Amino acid sequence: MATSSRSTQARRRRLLPVLLTLFLSIGASAAFAADAFAYDQFVSKFPNRSAPVVLHGTTLSGDAYVFVGPDAGVTRVRFYLDNPSRTGTPTRNEASAPWDFAGSTGANANPFATSSLSNGSHTITAVIDRTGGTDVINSTFTVSNGGGGGGGGTGGTGPAGPPGPAGPPGPAGPAGATGAKGPTGDQGAVGDKGLTGDTGDKGLTGDTG
Repeated sequence: MATSSRSTQARRRRLLPVLLTLFLSIGASAAFAADAFAYDQFVSKFPNRSAPVVLHGTTLSGDAYVFVGPDAGVTRVRFYLDNPSRTGTPTRNEASAPWDFAGSTGANANPFATSSLSNGSHTITAVIDRTGGTDVINSTFTVSNGGGGGGGGTGGTGPAGPPGPAGPPGPAGPAGATGAKGPTGDQGAVGDKGLTGDTGDKGLTGDTG
């Protein structure tokens, strides 16, 4: 009996490393599978999404092609621009792959014009609905499009210019209203009476018949 017990213990000791190795192998495989479906937001300089990099922490200019990957296992993606609290209507709602922030035309992604944003920090939030649940990814990036420097301060007031030439005379104004009739004047003084004329000579007496 003692010999049998020692033999069993020896077999267990030999089996233990094998079981441990198998357990670690299974764990590593599960971790690899989880990493294979670790969703994130990516950005590419090309419509075919080639040479992508993780969007978070990048500096963008011109046209960019932003998308969620990988495609497998995703049923819907809702994008929010500069709205990490995800209030209101999404900036874009994608119901089928590929999951492009600006949509797609055929197999190619549509460009996202970063010039539509002010220079500085911005955030795209992706709500990824998948068969196993929902992931929310906030990706912050910097927009830096070229342009002139900031405007200078307001200059001082320049000297007053010379007076302009006199304008032409304006048109004559309308005639004024007729004035009120003046009062009647006083009656003039009575003139002096004229001189009495001399009496005429008496006519000659006719002859008696």
